[in-house]
Amino acid sequence: MGRQVMVVFGSGIAALAVLLGSAVAACAAGDKPPALDVTATCAAAGALARDRASCLEDERSARDQLDHSWSKYGAADKAHCIANVTSGGSASYVELVTCLDVMKGARDAMKGASDTGTSIAEDPPPRDEPLPLTPPPESR
Repeated sequence: MGRQVMVVFGSGIAALAVLLGSAVAACAAGDKPPALDVTATCAAAGALARDRASCLEDERSARDQLDHSWSKYGAADKAHCIANVTSGGSASYVELVTCLDVMKGARDAMKGASDTGTSIAEDPPPRDEPLPLTPPPESR
């Protein structure tokens, strides 16, 4: 009986994960940014000695930026960043823009490295001699 409950429970969690993942992917694949409720984010701004009105203006500005640049981001990056900014706290367009820009920048850097035949993930080539721990005497 215990094993059957675990299988059913495990199957339910897997189904929920698929549904949530599908919802995030569907939203990310859309042609416009998701609708986020930033009221809690900006309500908390007062606790950080920040004006609520300026917080709301920053969020509106970030939303406008996303409206104009949404198509330049890949679906995988959108799904990752939407999940990131909507889980575990108050949602924020400012954080969404930041996440998307970081992801796009990393992809562009990796693409640039692969175009030149180098890898930004590789270790540097080995040195023939160890690095000195102190500067040579002539430079002191």
